[in-house]
Amino acid sequence: MFLLPGLLILSTLLSIPLYKVFEYSLYDNVIINPEPQFVGLDNYVEVIGDSGYWQALWNTFLFTVGSVIGHMVIGTSLAMLVNANINKRALTFFRTLLILPWIFTAVVVALNWQLLLNPFGVVNYSLEWLGFISEPLDWFGDADLAMWSLLLVSTWRGYPFIMISFLSGLQSVPKELYEAA
Repeated sequence: MFLLPGLLILSTLLSIPLYKVFEYSLYDNVIINPEPQFVGLDNYVEVIGDSGYWQALWNTFLFTVGSVIGHMVIGTSLAMLVNANINKRALTFFRTLLILPWIFTAVVVALNWQLLLNPFGVVNYSLEWLGFISEPLDWFGDADLAMWSLLLVSTWRGYPFIMISFLSGLQSVPKELYEAA
């Protein structure tokens, strides 16, 4: 009974916009045209027949799966690493260093990575200097590299949350259980 008022408010606040979006999807040019024409399910048929839609859906799936796997693998690995029994000062230093990506806002992260991965940025310069590439790469402009670049940035930005979550769970396990294992 205590949850009922909150659930009613939440369901109302969610259902009205969802209904309006579905209603707008049945008309043609609702925002541009002051007198929109009812087209029924024609918009859905047009989207399903568009190859760009399926490519966007596939890219979304790849980004979601790659991002979740990247966050989980790196976050879990780093949580186990900083949970180890090493020097307290070193542990504090590494925890602070590894949590830094979580501190920056999304705009700062995007701008910094855009500058780093610019065709004339630091990453391309370093890779050319080391001899790994012969000409600059367009990390975000090349269709083959863009997804990998976005996954790198997303994983770098999001792994600290997973790391802290797993680290808190690892630290709540009694030492006796570690010794018994």
